Amino acid sequence: ELSLSPSYPTVDVSTFHRRQYSTSNTAFDRQTTDDDSSNILNDMIKGITLGIVFVFILLFLDYRNFIHLGSARVFREAAFQLLTDPQTVQSLEESLDAKFISTDV
Repeated sequence: ELSLSPSYPTVDVSTFHRRQYSTSNTAFDRQTTDDDSSNILNDMIKGITLGIVFVFILLFLDYRNFIHLGSARVFREAAFQLLTDPQTVQSLEESLDAKFISTDV
C-alpha cells in the first residue's frame, strides 16, 4: 500500500535518558588543568628549542658568509678570544677536573 505522506521514523520516548550535568566536576577540571599546563610546558620547550636552532642557523650562515651580521661576527670573535684566554682555560680545567691538550702551532 502506498502512502503520499512522508514517513517519519518512530522513536520510543521511554528509551531516552536525561543526562545529568554537574556544575562542578573536579576530576574533569583537574584533568583539563593538567592538560593545559603540560601543553604550555610543551609549547615553551618547543619555542625555546626553535629559537636556539634559529640563532645557530643564523650564526652558521654568517660564518659561511651567506649573510653578514655584524653582531654575529662580534659574538664569534668574543667567544674565540674568551676560549683562547689562558686564565679561562685554566678555570675550565679546574672546574671540570680535566686537562685540555694545547694545540699551539
